[in-house]
Amino acid sequence: MLIMDKKRMLTCFLVIVILFLPIFSHGFIIKHLNHHCTGEKCPICAAIKRAEALINEIGSAIPTVLLLIVFFCFSAVCLPIKNQIFLLRTPVKLKVRMDD
Repeated sequence: MLIMDKKRMLTCFLVIVILFLPIFSHGFIIKHLNHHCTGEKCPICAAIKRAEALINEIGSAIPTVLLLIVFFCFSAVCLPIKNQIFLLRTPVKLKVRMDD
């Protein structure tokens, strides 16, 4: 397997994990919301606080990620079109003689 394939697979795996983390965090919070709390050092309450912090951190990054996705999609669409426009106006295509 090529190195680029491994990197691409790792990148896809990390993207999937980052996308599903908030979903699983919400599920954990909903499931354990009415748990039997053991007091101040309750491990479930601590895990709920960590899940809420994770949701807040990832939630604040969503607009930035969406902006980057739009930028890359725009550049992926517009750059090939720009190159095609310039390729249509070559001297060979216009059949121009350059006898200077």
